[in-house]
Amino acid sequence: MKLDGLIDSGLKEIGPRLSLIGLLPLLALFGLIAALLASGAPGSAPDTAKLLAAAKDPGGGDALLLVAGLLALALVVHPLQITLVRLLEGYWGDTPGARSLAAWCTARQARRRQALVDALRHEGEGPPGAAALQRMQASAAALLQGFPASPERLMPTALGNVLRAAEDRPQRAYGLDGVTIWPRLFPLLPEAMKGLVVDARNQMDVALRFAAVFVLAALACAALLWRHPPWVALAVVALFLAWLSYRAGVQAAAAYGQLVEVAFDLHRFALYPALHLAPPDDPEAERALNAQVSAVLRQRVPPGYRYTHPPPPKGG
Repeated sequence: MKLDGLIDSGLKEIGPRLSLIGLLPLLALFGLIAALLASGAPGSAPDTAKLLAAAKDPGGGDALLLVAGLLALALVVHPLQITLVRLLEGYWGDTPGARSLAAWCTARQARRRQALVDALRHEGEGPPGAAALQRMQASAAALLQGFPASPERLMPTALGNVLRAAEDRPQRAYGLDGVTIWPRLFPLLPEAMKGLVVDARNQMDVALRFAAVFVLAALACAALLWRHPPWVALAVVALFLAWLSYRAGVQAAAAYGQLVEVAFDLHRFALYPALHLAPPDDPEAERALNAQVSAVLRQRVPPGYRYTHPPPPKGG
């Protein structure tokens, strides 16, 4: 089988999510390392003539073995995507060093949030309809959506705050614990809504995976090219691409969070028949019932409500 045929069949077998998030970033990383080695690094400065010569003879069976190994590696490391996202959110452990770093980063995020709050407090100052003031306030209001409403809920990173804000919105709006309820609500969503949510999550995950891959690429470039100063600049380029990918991941996380919020807005009432509960009659009753449901599912406390079962089918 040719190399392109193996890649094509492999992508079809492992599915689009694993292809995007698991395989393609690894292909990019290993492709860069292979190109540097083929061009003469680390023994000499990269030579494009050597690289072109190696490209004409990709190695036959060795190349096929490499792709097969990448497919296997993608399957093995794919479950670590959740760990990677949590690391980038700011869940760094409970060691003294990790706590100190998290506290410093969280204080920095708090200053950013407070600056946006202060910008909004200028509302009404200046001449009526001042365009500059209105633009500043609109920008501050949009950026403030990426932070939790309560300062006590702040996370150390921009990604963590965007996702924490999305987690908290169902609680503030409807009394639903977003983290607890979302895995129960997602299977009940219509296919169109589910597809939008999955696409947004994939965009976030692939951007964050590339951020991690570009950091590894920077380390690889530094290790292979440190003796060739002009070329070691590739490590700086890789770090810039890592930062760019992280920022793209934060923007994708904001879009994902908005879609999760929309899913709660439009489809939260699908939970009640699925849980065999009578739908609430008004917002106050809804919040009270949702608080009980969240507590039951989160802490497995005894339920304080009665079940409502549908009537049996006629003739059953």
